[in-house]
Amino acid sequence: MSTKIQVRRGLKADLPQLSTGEIGLCTDTEQLYIGTGGKNLEVLSTNSPAMSFKNKIINGNFDVWQRGTSFDLADMKVYGLASTVGSNYVADRWDFFMSGTTSSTNPTGTLTKIITDLNGVPINETQINITNVGEVIQIYYLQRIESVHTLAGKPVTVSFYADGDNNQEIDLHVNQFFGVGGTPSPSVVQRTGKIILTPITQKYTYTFFLPSTAGKTIGTAGNNSLNLAFVLKDTSLSDSPNFKTGTINIYQVQLEEGEVATEFEQRPIAIEELLCKRYYETIGLNGAVLMGRNSNLAAINLQYYPKRTNPSLVHIAPLRLFFNTREGNDSTIRDIGYPLFIVGIGSMENKATLLGLFGASLITAEQKENILFAMAKPIVIADCIIALDAEIY
Repeated sequence: MSTKIQVRRGLKADLPQLSTGEIGLCTDTEQLYIGTGGKNLEVLSTNSPAMSFKNKIINGNFDVWQRGTSFDLADMKVYGLASTVGSNYVADRWDFFMSGTTSSTNPTGTLTKIITDLNGVPINETQINITNVGEVIQIYYLQRIESVHTLAGKPVTVSFYADGDNNQEIDLHVNQFFGVGGTPSPSVVQRTGKIILTPITQKYTYTFFLPSTAGKTIGTAGNNSLNLAFVLKDTSLSDSPNFKTGTINIYQVQLEEGEVATEFEQRPIAIEELLCKRYYETIGLNGAVLMGRNSNLAAINLQYYPKRTNPSLVHIAPLRLFFNTREGNDSTIRDIGYPLFIVGIGSMENKATLLGLFGASLITAEQKENILFAMAKPIVIADCIIALDAEIY
């Protein structure tokens, strides 16, 4: 004898708050929900089954911050203002890009990770707090999704939560960027126009159709991408958002295929971290052992997560080396006496790295003696953090 299970059915707009364990089927969007007592939880969709990676945005929930969780806008790079780059990666995969002129001044304020509450669940978000607007030309908070071919020729829907005080304005851009190098096709940019934020958090949804990339020319630099940008200011636009002092909060950003915004895909944090490490990874080398080669070079084989391309090496924290003399009964730990600097990286199938360590040119005779003595012995690294950077710029 079987038991019939009753399932609520109807349009998604008419879906009520389901009781705990109650099931609801949206006949128009083909989504299945189950009630948890506090919210309706999406468990299945014909377009986006569980862990389908429907969200093409990585770290859309701002869970991963390998570079830190608080950044001073006054210290950020501005393209055209004593810098040839304007990228300032903050939360993983998210770039706070600014451009200006030689006479521009940075805005002041902070970009930080904060925690808010969504239906009783703590959620991470990006908070941008502006205390002085400065004089830059463009400010974009964007993510570059690898490959301009992503969802080309299809409708896509962008959804996010946001709020802001002082009638903050943003503009949302979706940009098919064909890269640089050679003669790539020009970018195809679509935008929403001004969005005026309110102090009360709202969910915003916008649908775009991405043109096909057939017949387009891709740049040779390998940085073509589909870009999603929150535009805070762009003076090249006749209706640029009015960048002003105040606060903007953004979280749960999603870009997915289709014309309907579905529930935010909350992937396990371990999966999100792995996705981020394809582009950027910090590694602490404390306790690692180097084997000496000569007076200027030592090497270590380092395992790291595969990257989208050969990464560049960034030296984050100071490096000091120590070695054990192990001469007879003497087992003294000796400090080499000054920091050495990582200057090179050799890739072995994106899985192992050879780090070159080169001493400063102006050193004392005693320091030179220490180095020459140490090179024939195992050397221990202390107080060193490096980053492998394969981000899209």
